[in-house]
Amino acid sequence: MSSSRIAALAAALAAYCLPCALAAAADEAPSLLDPIVTTATRTPRPASELLAPVVVVDRDAIERSLAADLTDLLRFYAGIDIARSGGPGQTSSAFLRGTESNHVLLLVDGIELNPGTIGGAPFAAIPLAAIERIEIVFGPRAVLYGSEAIGGVINLITRRGAARPALAVSASAGSQDTMLAALGGGFGAGGFDGSLDLERFATDGYITQPAVPVARGNDRSSLNANLGWSTGLWQARVSRFESRGMQEYNDFLLTPVSQSFEDATTALSLVRDSGTWRSTLSVARYADSIVQDQANPFTTLTDFVETARDTADWKNDMVLGQHAVTLGAYWSDESTAAESFGAYQEDSRVVAAYAADSMAFGAHSIELGVRQTDHSTAGDQTSWDLEYGYALSAASRVVVSAGQGFRAPDSADRYSPCCGNPLLVPETARHYEVALLRRPTARDDFRFAAFHTDIDDLISFGPSFVLENIDRARIDGLEAAWRHADEVWDAEVRVLLLDTEDLATGESLPRRADQTLTARLARHFGATDLGLDLLATDARKDSSFSTTMLPGYVLLDLSVRWQIAADWSLRARLENLFDTDYVTAGGYANPGRSLFLGVDWTL
Repeated sequence: MSSSRIAALAAALAAYCLPCALAAAADEAPSLLDPIVTTATRTPRPASELLAPVVVVDRDAIERSLAADLTDLLRFYAGIDIARSGGPGQTSSAFLRGTESNHVLLLVDGIELNPGTIGGAPFAAIPLAAIERIEIVFGPRAVLYGSEAIGGVINLITRRGAARPALAVSASAGSQDTMLAALGGGFGAGGFDGSLDLERFATDGYITQPAVPVARGNDRSSLNANLGWSTGLWQARVSRFESRGMQEYNDFLLTPVSQSFEDATTALSLVRDSGTWRSTLSVARYADSIVQDQANPFTTLTDFVETARDTADWKNDMVLGQHAVTLGAYWSDESTAAESFGAYQEDSRVVAAYAADSMAFGAHSIELGVRQTDHSTAGDQTSWDLEYGYALSAASRVVVSAGQGFRAPDSADRYSPCCGNPLLVPETARHYEVALLRRPTARDDFRFAAFHTDIDDLISFGPSFVLENIDRARIDGLEAAWRHADEVWDAEVRVLLLDTEDLATGESLPRRADQTLTARLARHFGATDLGLDLLATDARKDSSFSTTMLPGYVLLDLSVRWQIAADWSLRARLENLFDTDYVTAGGYANPGRSLFLGVDWTL
């Protein structure tokens, strides 16, 4: 898609949005745009108080999407570029605001899901039935989360407790012989609460690569369970989240093969909250496994990668006058192993201490933090973050921020038989941003931002095809976003303009679009909800090893939800209305026009 077409589309949408915003200005209804967000500061805060750029995808948007997995949902939010080797369930990568795919930290209830072997988070393996909301924070969050949080953090908040229905059943089916069924519910009594979610997804898929006329499908089963207890000053919770299944694909020789996967977290948290001092101790275990279902034709070894990570985090939040102070300590012990054209394994340990302070003085707001990390393979690393906000008026605020983060080389970078290098040092990034925030009414929210990111010591292939810290990258961006929400309308428009450069070659970074526009529109008609999701993106380079350009495209999805009775509803979604041929990873086709129908029953 050309720049002029994207600009014209943005102008048309802006012209449509403005009358909605002006009409809402006369209303005094409570704000629907101020959810409580925990990811940006690791403390519950109203979104209106935050200085960092945050996007919240609530449960209503998740249900309306009828999305098969996390990538299907996130691609309609500008600032998140999705590259997927085929349709739902296929290998996927997410690029936040132009940074690398392994610079994105994926969490479930604050627990890291990034494996220690292949860097990228398992986006395609994440079910949505158990997710209450998704909090996306752009920019470095290394002070609070450590390695990988350079481009941003995506935190999946699971459903829990008596606030949800006691029992809910849903089922959907559609194109590519896709089927999804989910069962869940929650309870609360006598200081105890809990919830359980089960989901089963399967699809026969379609022909992802024209050279191989065989459909590539996948299936997935998932579970989310938690049990909580609270009394007086004390709270405790134990939880389990897991997703496992099988993924069919074509290997690099275009041979149809498949692999089995499993991602799981087990966590226990204990909280003592006196009102002015909240102390939280969390211990967790994360396990990731990918096993090739067929024998490797080039070696007698089995083919697998696996990660096991134990973590402990002790966080203390204190209110001291006008200061909200966070002090914490973090420890992790990670073991990785792999066999693929050779075997390797590695154990690594991380010890870190962090401190953050949030303060407000009249029109001034300040967020600052620092983290010192002792990483057994990456050495000592210091991360910092500083955000300053000044209220120009009751409705407007300007924000200036800067931060530094890092990514430690994973075990595949260091010891992969093909090209690993144990002498690699961490990738580091510095980020600067200035933004204007405006909330003229309780129902409208605007954000305009300019940002700059420098990334040093990027890991790339050297002349001898061994990984080295030889690359540097520059990312400049402009972002504009508008959100409107009331009892009838829910609308959002986001525009992102990027200028990226690999400073070693002078070329643009691959698989990041220079221009992206997304729009979401939902309209409530009594018992009926209608929705529209739009994605428009321009051309981008396919990879650093080719000159292939992936053309721009426009996607439009339509959805409807009909509440036919108090406990029954029907849903439908028409994806890719224009039947657009588009590619997000070179050589892999994406589904054409597709229809999905669903039914929900709630007790």
